[in-house]
Order: sequence, then structure tokens, then C-alpha cells
Amino acid sequence: MKNSVYLILSGILLMLNPACEKKSDDGQNTRMKEIALTPVQKSLVQAGNNFALNLFGTTCREEENKPQVFISPYSVSEALTMTYNGAGGATADSMAQVLGYGSMSREEINAYCKTLRTTLLTLDPKVKLSIANSIWYRLGFEVQPSFIDVNKTWFDAAVQGLNFSSPQAPVTINNWIADKTNDRIKDVIQEIDPATVMFLVNAIWFKGMWTRSFNPKNTLEKDFYCPGGKTVAAHFMHQEHTFPYYRNDVFAMAEMPYGQGNYAMLVLLPNEGKTTNDILDCLNSENWAEWKTGLQEKKLRIEFPKLKFTYKITLNQVLSKMGMGIAFTDDADFSGINPMADLLISKVLHHSFLEVNEEGTEAAAVTVVDIEVTSVPVEPEVIPFVVNKPFLFTIHERSTGAILFMGMINEPGN
Repeated sequence: MKNSVYLILSGILLMLNPACEKKSDDGQNTRMKEIALTPVQKSLVQAGNNFALNLFGTTCREEENKPQVFISPYSVSEALTMTYNGAGGATADSMAQVLGYGSMSREEINAYCKTLRTTLLTLDPKVKLSIANSIWYRLGFEVQPSFIDVNKTWFDAAVQGLNFSSPQAPVTINNWIADKTNDRIKDVIQEIDPATVMFLVNAIWFKGMWTRSFNPKNTLEKDFYCPGGKTVAAHFMHQEHTFPYYRNDVFAMAEMPYGQGNYAMLVLLPNEGKTTNDILDCLNSENWAEWKTGLQEKKLRIEFPKLKFTYKITLNQVLSKMGMGIAFTDDADFSGINPMADLLISKVLHHSFLEVNEEGTEAAAVTVVDIEVTSVPVEPEVIPFVVNKPFLFTIHERSTGAILFMGMINEPGN
């Protein structure tokens, strides 16, 4: 698989670990918070992570020729779940299946989404995290009050009617997105199609400082080995310390925490003779849980490339392959948004940003669901851990196992 990067943000996986306490760079003890979940929440946690891993793998294969790919499954899930609240019939069934909700009630799903969002936002005072939702509809288009109410109540969605024919309408939505992503994502909406009646938007922004930062004086330019024998220069950060580590026949894995330790980046590096495709072939929720359980503290010599890039994708093809293709066709049922209009999802746009440096990581993502009328066509030893070849990584919450971001790098971005 060529030069790709993926970012995934999803639900919570429960890990019944005791809280751990370490010292951060400032010498203060950092204690990871533990989160208690109900049986229903545990099931939805599993559903969220199943969706994350499935979306990640499908996107990787769809975008295998891109230099970087970076997505937030959590953002995609939030935007699609808001949309799901207006779906009916086979459309609702397919969306529930893809999102992993199965036969769970919408009340359970919506309540869980709010609980998860609130928990993630307040979990670690040393990590900055923003999650925001909004709904923008064409003035004159009638929207079911119940659809607006449920998304306001459970998703804290800002709702506003706009004159979509005005050149100012895309500017208004783009300004909201830029504000919610610390100006890292801009100009997502280029123009508004005359058939578009609604945009459902999720925006997420993350900034975490390493619990143990890298010394910039140790950063050196070295080679990164890309697929096909290509070599590019990259700036590698270096540090030697104890980190959670796991290794099997396919890859080695190291976890680098942020802040007090709830959030962390998990890097999956293929073994000699293996590739990121080999990791993707065995990446599922059962293996994921097993791999994380196998993490043990080891002294590592980390060499990790600095990264900075933006990425964008239209997810129609990916989501159709996952099983919700009906939502993009004339057979779609979004009568919960407006029972008198024939509606479909025209596009699911996804834009993201990632920067990794000696201090930490900044990541942002936006998902926009474009709803149109159906008359328009659809569109003990020191173990070397030298990350100088394609690898996978995640940013996740360690107490619960919440997957915040996942990525695959085949070529570092400058």
C-alpha cells in the first residue's frame, strides 16, 4: 500500500485496568482517570470501535495510492448518527448496521453519544479537545421539529437556517468550521448546489502535549523508506524511555501517552518482511483488544518522524462498500427530516489536519453530510523502535480504550 495516512476517532472500549501514575516532564504525578460504563454503554463502545476499524480498513484500501490519509471515525459517526435520526425503513436499517448499532433503540444510542462526548471533553485537563455539531438548512425548507429537537438535545447541535443562494452562506458555514478546529480546517464548502437543503456537520479538534516530550536538539534528518523502494528525507525525533510495548509475528507496537495519560498515540510498525497491508489484514476488534492487553512496559529507543499535512476525501464510495449505499440513492428514506420531500445523502465530505512534533500532537477533522432532494443525481533491554518505514498509529484514550485517531504513514508529510 502506497504512501497513506489515516486518522480514526471512535467510541470507547472498556479496559478494566487499575489507574496508573507516572511523572510528566514537569515532575508532577499524572494519574489516568478510569471510566465506569453500563452494559449498554459497553455494547455501544464495542459498536463504535468496530465501526472505526472497519472504516479505517476500507478507507485504507480505497485510498492506497495517496501519500497520506487521515480520518476521524468519531467525527464521521457523530455526523452520520445525527443524520440517522431522520432516517427510516431500509435506510435506517443499513445505517444502523454500518454504524454498529444493530437493534439498539435510538434513545439508547443518542444518550450514549452525549455521554461519550461529555466524558471525552472533560477527561484530561492537560489535553485540549473540542467537539461541536451543527445543522444548516435552506430557508424555506421545512424541517421536522422532532428532528431538530433530538439533535439539539443529544448532540448539542447549533441549528440555523440560511439563504443557500447567497454567496455568504458557504462563508458562514466555513467560518463555523474554522472556529471549531482552531483555524486548521477551512473552505470545506466551496459552493452550494441548488438541490442541497441541509448540511449536518461535526468538527473535532485535539491538542495533546506528550507526557514525555522529545528534545528538539536530538531531532535529526534521516531516511524514511517508502513502498516500492522510494526513500525520502524526514526529521526524526529521538528519545529513550520506558513505554508500553507489544510485538507479534506481524508488527511491533509502542504507545506514547499525552498529558495525564488518558490519551495516547499507539504506533504499529511492520516487522521486517511485513507491510502495513499485513497489519490491516488482521486488524479487527478482537485482535485489537488482544494486542492492547499484551502491552508491557519496556525501555525503548524511539525514533519517530515529525509530521504535518492536510487531507480530504468524499466518503460516499467507502460508506457504500461498508453497506449503506441505499442512503446515496433515490431509494433513500429520510422522512424523519421532512416527510413530504424525497431526500438522499449527496455527499459525505471529510477534511482533516495532523501535526506531530517534539511537543505533542495537534489533530482536527470535519465531516459534512450534504442532504439533497432526489431529483439531482448522486455524487529491560533497550529495544530499538525506529519508525523509518511505513507504519500505522492511533491516538486513543487508555483507560477505556476509546479510539480517538488512527493513521497509516507510508511517506511523512512536510
